Amino acid sequence: MQFEGLLIGQMLRSMREAAGGEGWLGTGEDQTGSPIMEFAEQQVASLLAASGGLGLAKMVVENMAGSGPASSQPVKLTDE
Repeated sequence: MQFEGLLIGQMLRSMREAAGGEGWLGTGEDQTGSPIMEFAEQQVASLLAASGGLGLAKMVVENMAGSGPASSQPVKLTDE
């Protein structure tokens, strides 16, 4: 769960930086708001990971236990 929280936090940070520092809502942000945004990203990431996140932790555990798809088979992500 911690790994997934870190991954989600990094994704949120990357999205903010890719938006040119405009913030999540595109309203612009000054330098004084940066620590608050970082804290908010950490909290959102922790909450998402605690509620199931992206499902990566479950897939890793299943693969390590041998109950998931074999490593030679591709993982199917969509219902096609």
